Amino acid sequence: MALFDVYLARFFRRETFLESVTYLPQHVLLWALLVSEIRYIRKHSFGKSCRHTKDLLLLFAKSVLNLVVLVLAISNFGRPATPLATRIIEALSYIITLTLLHLGEHYNVRDQTFLLCFWTLDLLINSIRMVEQSSIESMVFGGIMLTLVLLIAYSSVISSCHSNSTVPPNLIRSVFFSWFNDINRAIHRSTDELGTLNDDMQAATLMRSFRGVTVSRGQYESVAIGEEASPTLISIRSMLRPFLRDLITTGVNRLVLTVLFFVCPFLLGQILRQDRSTELETHSQVISIFIVSLLIAALNGQYLYDAQKIGLKIKSALMTMVYEKSLKLTSSNPADVTLLTLDSSRFIDLLPNVHMIWSGPLIIVASIVGW
Repeated sequence: MALFDVYLARFFRRETFLESVTYLPQHVLLWALLVSEIRYIRKHSFGKSCRHTKDLLLLFAKSVLNLVVLVLAISNFGRPATPLATRIIEALSYIITLTLLHLGEHYNVRDQTFLLCFWTLDLLINSIRMVEQSSIESMVFGGIMLTLVLLIAYSSVISSCHSNSTVPPNLIRSVFFSWFNDINRAIHRSTDELGTLNDDMQAATLMRSFRGVTVSRGQYESVAIGEEASPTLISIRSMLRPFLRDLITTGVNRLVLTVLFFVCPFLLGQILRQDRSTELETHSQVISIFIVSLLIAALNGQYLYDAQKIGLKIKSALMTMVYEKSLKLTSSNPADVTLLTLDSSRFIDLLPNVHMIWSGPLIIVASIVGW
């Protein structure tokens, strides 16, 4: 018990705790999303039909490099002295990555975004540590990790397994939009047939958001053919009201983005201040800037995707309204054609900038106050 108390007190020392927080975020990412990754892999069909010589060579090379990194990490090769507990965590994580590598190969999982994220973060953090030593051993260790990262990225892009996976993406693939890679390749190669839209993107579903609403609210009301249609004014406000929940979600995303925009300059100011902090604190601030930059990129991509998706829904609903109106007219109206082809597309450009109405002044005020 006394020995355990000594280890516990040593861990909660400021330097040891800060070192663990600084040098182990990639392992926290791996363990936190491990169950989600295994579930995603298990949803694919099990088989070896997609294996070719190139895939086997890539798998062999990645497995060997993974094992080499495992051995070098345990032996503390090419890095400053690392606590035993940290090396045990690293060894377990490297065993997990090797298992996920072969499990994904057996289930024909082509997308290796999860492993690529882990090894990229691991390479960055170990590079900061290896700079302290600046020896041939550290350069060898860094070169091995860089080669492994490049091989994982290469095998994700160039693979002979071209299966059209219908498995929905998990959290990390949704954040990085890696699920779109196969769709994009199939479109450019003209190998993918036109499928059906999701229910929430179909015109019939979108029109249900506008039907049955009173005209006094300024929204569209469906009129049967042959009935007298009363004139209805459709405003921007009435078009946005059915998508209020989506707009609130994108607004929260924009608020988090606005806050993160000020985090990187703050951390940079902490690094460049005159009363320099310890080297370990500087490393933690550098890694924090990298992680915050990743969060900004991921959230900004998700924000643009969600906002343009709302704009596309509004465009589809508006085009349906105009098309239904044109069917009731005896002669075509050029204004309707212009609205159908040009004006309806402006909503896709409008929606990403809607939240700038409040986020723009917020950024200006925060910049002036924090100057």
